[in-house]
Amino acid sequence: MHRTRCWIIAIVCAAASTASAVVPPSDQEVLLVKAALTGESLAEGEKALAAHLAEHPESDHVRFALGLNQFFRSGEVLFSGLYRYGFLQEGMVLGEMLPVDLESIPRNPDPEEVTYEKLNALIQSWLESVAGAEATLAAITDEDVKLPLAIGQVRLDINGDGKGDRSEAIWALFNRFQGRFNPSEEGAAEFIIAFDRADVSWLRGYCNLLMALCEAVLAHDRRMLFDHCSHVAFARPKTPFAFLREEYDYREYEWMEVTDWIAFFHLMRFEVKEPQRMLKAHGHLKMVIAMGKEMWTHINAETDNDREWVPSPIQTSVIPEARVTPEIRDTWLIFLDEADLVLDGQRLVRFWRMPQWDDRLEGTGINLKRVFTEPKTFDLVLWIQGTAAAPYLEKGTLTNPGLWERLQDAFNGRVFRWGFWFN
Repeated sequence: MHRTRCWIIAIVCAAASTASAVVPPSDQEVLLVKAALTGESLAEGEKALAAHLAEHPESDHVRFALGLNQFFRSGEVLFSGLYRYGFLQEGMVLGEMLPVDLESIPRNPDPEEVTYEKLNALIQSWLESVAGAEATLAAITDEDVKLPLAIGQVRLDINGDGKGDRSEAIWALFNRFQGRFNPSEEGAAEFIIAFDRADVSWLRGYCNLLMALCEAVLAHDRRMLFDHCSHVAFARPKTPFAFLREEYDYREYEWMEVTDWIAFFHLMRFEVKEPQRMLKAHGHLKMVIAMGKEMWTHINAETDNDREWVPSPIQTSVIPEARVTPEIRDTWLIFLDEADLVLDGQRLVRFWRMPQWDDRLEGTGINLKRVFTEPKTFDLVLWIQGTAAAPYLEKGTLTNPGLWERLQDAFNGRVFRWGFWFN
């Protein structure tokens, strides 16, 4: 009887260990993933990955690939839509003011007319496609999932012809939009990131950040801005003011460019149309913080050093000279905790029109949570001035007075650059 019991226990333990063991991807899955992510059509790749996952739901390797594919596909939704409407074509006023070489942006020889409704529909489609990617990534449970990817070889169908060609590969697009680092096609093939479980959280954080942005934009009525200023960014906007689309040499008529910019900032005043979207935006921002913390939990638990995207202090990043020190990691985690408290309304944002830029911990500040839960008309100028913040001012505990200086010291004055990377 005792021996029988021992055998039963042994069989149960063996079954449990087998069930929890990591199943490496098959050769077929490796080839499938590569074709789906670096082939000519991300759309066809998505179909192939989804079909395989339907038959093999246990494969988090393929699920991760599907999530990445869907994230890149969301980029296609946005960029192909902007291309369709002739966004930032050569000579556009907005493009002249941005640090972008307009010749690097694919030119649409026959742009479609864009309306306010079409632009909103594009933002909504982008939101839904990002949400789909996030939902796929959220279903990953394998703690040891890993997906090596030559990310520069991913192709985006920007011109909407149904396939991504060589000029639409990420490495080629990267070359067109900046001149500091110019990878070659051969170099892109060798630049491989071994995305792992920590990067699942990293990408989910970015998905939630983009969804928060979309929800906040769609929550407000921006029709006045579109009607009066869309000509500075789009080739064929349909507005009540067709004369705004007349082509001028802005070098000769500089005063018209100035009036466009005055109107642009004057009309950055948006009534709240769908307040529930602001609640959703707040929830997504909370998830950004949660995913940031989760990412570092996984990074700190790693013992390998395999082509890391965001490394721990004992690992090496695939990005040259990007070394994460213990101080950088620990300071960023302190910032995430503080940001969480701010979004919860437990810490008040220091108000720039109050004489409290010192070490005081108590005072009058902005309850950022209420900006989302009790949204009011957004007016950029009045926010800069400070009066738009008045409804959200209250007394309480202020944000950590020395945190910004600590961040600046830890990141050598490049907080935003590192924060963009860390998410």
